[in-house]
Amino acid sequence: MGAPMARRLLQAGHRVRVFKSLARKSTRACHRRRDYRIRRHRVRRGRRDRFCHGADTPDVEAIVAKIEPALKAGQLVIDMSTISPMAERTIAARLRSRSIDYLDAPVSGGDVGAREGTLTIMVGGDAAAFERAQPLFERLGRRVTLMGPSGAGR
Repeated sequence: MGAPMARRLLQAGHRVRVFKSLARKSTRACHRRRDYRIRRHRVRRGRRDRFCHGADTPDVEAIVAKIEPALKAGQLVIDMSTISPMAERTIAARLRSRSIDYLDAPVSGGDVGAREGTLTIMVGGDAAAFERAQPLFERLGRRVTLMGPSGAGR
């Protein structure tokens, strides 16, 4: 589902970097896991928001560990994978200690929902970060709900 989700962000004018797929003129193909992220450059005060969508908990933990040294206070990381709620809470706490917002936002709706922008997105995390991410979520899904604190999206 990551590829159609990335295409929807591209169609909305976002710059996107991807790992191994979607290598087109609008994207920058990355060949290392540390480069796997979707970057939005037109965010308030020049911040770059990052998405990750990994296959499983170890994959997401590795992606976040690789991008973490480059993250700065005020940035937002959104994980759209379906992984362990405990891992989501651990990652969120670690990033929060550096003033980096983190949302876990697994999706439901399959490949068709991802292509058509009709996903259901269940979000866990801080309400202010959720509001900040709303324009991005609205591009990807029809039903977007803040479920509670970190880990609650799962």
